[in-house]
Amino acid sequence: MGKSSSPSERNIFLSDPISLFLSIALALFPLIIFPYSADMYALPKVTFLYLSTFLLLFFYFARSIRAGRTIIYRSNFDIPIVLILVYASITLFLSNAPLIGLIGEYKRYEGLPSIFCYAAIFFLTVQLVRQEKHFEYILKALALGFIPVSLYGLLQAAGLDFPTVLRFESRVHSSLANPVLFGSYLVITLPLLVSLARNCKDEKWRLLSWILVLLGIINLIYTESRGAWLGLVAIIIATILRPTRDHATSTIRRKNVAATGRDKLRTLILAISLFLTFAVVALLFIAPNGDLGQRLKSTFNLSDQSLAIRGEIWKASLKMISDRPLRGYGLEQMGYWFTKYKTAEHTKMAPREIADRAHNDLLQVAIDLGIPGLLFYTWMFIIAFLSLFKGKRARKVPHSTGLFGALIGYFAQSQTGMPAVFITPIIWSLLGSTASIGYPTRQIEVVFPGWLKSKSIKPIPILILIAIIVATIKPIIADVYTFKGIHESRISLEKASSDFEEAIRLDPYQTSYLKTAASFYLDYSSYSQNNIFARRASTIAEQGLKINPRDAELAYYVAEANLLDYNLTENQMALDKAKSYYRVAESLWPDFVVVKRRLLEIAMLQNDLKSAAEKAEELKNLGQVDPNIYYVLALNAERNNEREKAEFYFKKIEQIDPKFLLGTKEN
Repeated sequence: MGKSSSPSERNIFLSDPISLFLSIALALFPLIIFPYSADMYALPKVTFLYLSTFLLLFFYFARSIRAGRTIIYRSNFDIPIVLILVYASITLFLSNAPLIGLIGEYKRYEGLPSIFCYAAIFFLTVQLVRQEKHFEYILKALALGFIPVSLYGLLQAAGLDFPTVLRFESRVHSSLANPVLFGSYLVITLPLLVSLARNCKDEKWRLLSWILVLLGIINLIYTESRGAWLGLVAIIIATILRPTRDHATSTIRRKNVAATGRDKLRTLILAISLFLTFAVVALLFIAPNGDLGQRLKSTFNLSDQSLAIRGEIWKASLKMISDRPLRGYGLEQMGYWFTKYKTAEHTKMAPREIADRAHNDLLQVAIDLGIPGLLFYTWMFIIAFLSLFKGKRARKVPHSTGLFGALIGYFAQSQTGMPAVFITPIIWSLLGSTASIGYPTRQIEVVFPGWLKSKSIKPIPILILIAIIVATIKPIIADVYTFKGIHESRISLEKASSDFEEAIRLDPYQTSYLKTAASFYLDYSSYSQNNIFARRASTIAEQGLKINPRDAELAYYVAEANLLDYNLTENQMALDKAKSYYRVAESLWPDFVVVKRRLLEIAMLQNDLKSAAEKAEELKNLGQVDPNIYYVLALNAERNNEREKAEFYFKKIEQIDPKFLLGTKEN
């Protein structure tokens, strides 16, 4: 791959619809959004990921079967990638809720289908990117995709956006939902753009690339993503430490770039102009924003709350890994186990937060796949880094420096960030390019049997493809109904109810829709004072618990619905059911304060002062300051003839709320 491609080879790549489709897909992954769905970011992207991957594979193999034979290129990455796929499948099906990993967690979708799509993109990249120039076409496609993404980020910095978008205060996230993910995307693309600017033969592309680098740096600052900033530092250090090219490589580069003295002077003037422009922008627009300065300072402040919370998540993650070191918990299931490992400090700082990601790539892989899966994953990146850092073959390719920087930047920032379907397909495609650049690929000729071309066989793959397309599109239609239901719940309760029911019908396995519908019916029941809607909320939440028995929120919704049913009807069976499900929720989330309060309330309704006092003591130990808690403790102390304790608790109540005791029955 170190040699330049001939004109015929370039034309073959450009005229090949599959290669062109792959390039376009990689450019569009970060951009795809749909502002009028409940999940406007992740679900449209994962839908596009599934559809584009299925179509690419379908047409690639259809073409190969029609030809009767094909050449498959093998690489050094094949073994770790196959092991990752096999181990991810095994650990998922051994997990407590494999269906979650197959469907994907809402607004994440990094389940088993996504990983197989990443592997397919890697495979297609290895097969299609066979020349150095081919990889440059991929870079050009990414550069074109970078234009709308970066411009959207600048519009957000200026305060302009879709009316349905939730903003991160002054931080920008463009089309990637979160400033951290946008920062990750920028860290990947910036070194690739620099490589295109330095090595492309076409002067227009070099000029465009330098302009995009400037836009990218401005966006990177406005993300206020400290992990991305550190990733950029890692790119600079790694690029400096990387061994320089030998003389032969330098000669090749000079020949490829064909830069005259005039071209070099233009490039120098352009670089200086960009730097001065960036300095002016920084002084006029960025420096006055005090939040940026504070954010930069907090990068090195270990007492910063967001860093402290992340540290507590890491502690919980390490405990999770130590409990299941071999098989992990299965894809997409961290959030349903985190409540069991949530530290006391994390509970104090973020009492109702459930971390569904470790905010560290290596910890996340170990949680999902166990330590063996982590070893396979690390093996894959080690192969890439060794090849691009010191491999003689890679060093002969000018764009390998940008490729090395992109992978280093991604890996560095991901140790404080999180992976996402928004950008992971690009990373696996870059790994596929590394496989072609860094190591000689082995060719295997595959001959297809003649019966695969028979007329009776042709309809089968087409029907399968249609079924996959329908199954892939249904969730996004359900999401649109959920979006409509959320907005119509403020106008028409009947229409909102119909929309939520339709979303559940279309995608009954996505627990997020069940939670949204259950919450809606609870509010509807409370508003209308009709227990029928409370019972519907209970039924929906129980349906979700059958899919995911470890979801504490669903158990909480069942309990809330039955407690509301009791308050409206005084049905003792509903009260008993509420108590039972509150206990389930408590077992899944031991520090869920609201659940403990409800159990205390139910104990008082059932005149079970002993149980009420136990819950009151737990709430007190969790730092809750509430006169009701101390009142229960005082009554229990009086019953047990502990007068000093009772007097202490009554004094505590007077300190909190002097008027509270005037409203009690005993006063």
